[in-house]
Amino acid sequence: MLTALHNGGVDSAWLLDPVWRRVDGEPGYAFLGGQPPGEPLGGMLYGPSLLNDDVDAGVALLRAYIRTVNTHFAADYKQNERYVTYPADLLKTDAAILRSTPSLHMDWEIRTGTTARLQAAYRAQGAAEGDSLPESRTVNRSLYEEAVGHRP
Repeated sequence: MLTALHNGGVDSAWLLDPVWRRVDGEPGYAFLGGQPPGEPLGGMLYGPSLLNDDVDAGVALLRAYIRTVNTHFAADYKQNERYVTYPADLLKTDAAILRSTPSLHMDWEIRTGTTARLQAAYRAQGAAEGDSLPESRTVNRSLYEEAVGHRP
């Protein structure tokens, strides 16, 4: 995303640690908002194939993702030296930069109301126009409910 910003491919982007630190304070870049404390803003984005055509594959992928989050990212994962040095090597950055921020709050579940709060924040900053989309059109919990064994 940073490359796209530098090249004018996008007008705005959500930059995660440590990438945002590369433009912090530079002219032409502004901080519009961050992740609310305790509320993860990630998730699995699926298209029609995994939502409709091959639901079993979609559930299997979510099951693996959930297992990874719960096993490796449930606590202060930066206390594990490998969890800092490995991504630092991949990102070609100093491990001290990764250590300088707290571990992200990792969660596989999109909380009720998250999409409404995000859309309101985007609208307040002038990054979104028009009517908000209802959560029923933006979040489908049925696959992860199946992945963790919830039954209707």
